[in-house]
Amino acid sequence: MDIIQSTEILGNLGEFFGAILLLASLIYVGVQIRNNTVATTAMVMQAEAHFTRKQYITLSESDHAARIRIKLENKVPLDDDEKYRYFCLLQSHAVGINSYRSLFELGFVSKDEFMRDMSDLRKTYEQQFEATGMLDGVRKTFEMHDLMRESN
Repeated sequence: MDIIQSTEILGNLGEFFGAILLLASLIYVGVQIRNNTVATTAMVMQAEAHFTRKQYITLSESDHAARIRIKLENKVPLDDDEKYRYFCLLQSHAVGINSYRSLFELGFVSKDEFMRDMSDLRKTYEQQFEATGMLDGVRKTFEMHDLMRESN
């Protein structure tokens, strides 16, 4: 075996080991991306849970929220101050809905699950707001949902 043949063998071995190392690094990067995606999803879910928890704690401690809820349950019209407070609550729910839509757009929630949840939420809100004269606010909140349904 002469030097040229030895060099070719060493070159071939180098290419072979290089290909194996390249494959190993691609697998490693894939695993890292997957782990990062899982961690990001967990972070988003934790933020959503924190937001919801904080909102419920605030509502449970609010005399205004209690009066508004009792009026809604009994289908008693809200006065202007109560309508404003409830509109603010609705807007905070819209933030949650937008966050959920973002999860859908990023592929963390399936289209069927998203559409079902939005439809259920819309029905709940429409029932609550029908007696308050605030049904238009609900319809505006779900405008994006309607646009998505129409485009599909």
